[in-house]
Amino acid sequence: MDEFYTLKEEDIVNSIELEWERTFVKNLLIMFAVTAVVFTAIALFILLSSNLNKIFLVVPIWFLVFFIATSLPSILHSKSKTKDLTNNFKNYKKYEAVIINATYPNHNRNMMYYTLKMETESGAVVVKTTLMTINYLESTCGLKDYHNIKLLVLYNQDKNKVYLIKKISNFGSEGY
Repeated sequence: MDEFYTLKEEDIVNSIELEWERTFVKNLLIMFAVTAVVFTAIALFILLSSNLNKIFLVVPIWFLVFFIATSLPSILHSKSKTKDLTNNFKNYKKYEAVIINATYPNHNRNMMYYTLKMETESGAVVVKTTLMTINYLESTCGLKDYHNIKLLVLYNQDKNKVYLIKKISNFGSEGY
């Protein structure tokens, strides 16, 4: 495996995993911007309206506070994950992994994770990826044929943590 793939920081920055993180944060920030504009407009309408009680200003303000409070931890976690992977990718081992299953969590049909199988020095290992949005996975790995995809992954056996780096090939394709 090592003789075929020499990973550089650029490969990690452009990896499936970090591209998803960037997309996730960007989407949260877009949702925040749209929400902030809408609720600022509502607040201005309430302020300028002589017929409405000013107590209604509390609703858009609290909604914005709630949105920030629920989004900020996700953004900070994403940034932490990005920093961890870019700084510590050399501490992970490279493997070819095959996607053997795609699973939706019970509570959310917009998210899914893959179950991967790979051969390590200690034998075959089955591991799950982190949750990712379906639209991103579909554009990256093609959900219609997820069972035919090989990926280059970084894996830490002690942490049982896997990061998707890039699509290598479909089975039967020549070369990588």
